[in-house]
Amino acid sequence: DRIREECLPYRRKFLRLACDVRDRLAVTATVTPDSLSARQCDVWRPLLAIATVTGGHWPVTAATAAVSIHSAAREEGDRGLLLLEDLRDLFGRQRRDALTSEFIVQELVKKEDRPWPDGPARRAVLAARGAARGARPFGA
Repeated sequence: DRIREECLPYRRKFLRLACDVRDRLAVTATVTPDSLSARQCDVWRPLLAIATVTGGHWPVTAATAAVSIHSAAREEGDRGLLLLEDLRDLFGRQRRDALTSEFIVQELVKKEDRPWPDGPARRAVLAARGAARGARPFGA
């Protein structure tokens, strides 16, 4: 109850802000950085729209943050390296020497920040045999 009471003024201010900018947000042409993937743009578009409506330094600050957050995976570049990193993490968390292909696929498609959950990557790489083929160049 104490936290609810302390947050009430902020809740009211956020509600007022939301009401004030709703119409402007609906018509705001949001520009997303070219370096983001389509999925990343979908995630960032509402935040970038809010930054655009807010004005000042916020559009540039938000776009810079989006690019910075997603640059680490892009710097690795190769999907094979991404797959290898994700498999290493998965085996490390499970503390086992062997995992079924089905389990690996189920876990990898949960990673929203990777290419595995959707599109051709899911069909090609995450089919059970595709995951095994993707890891083969690394001796797995």
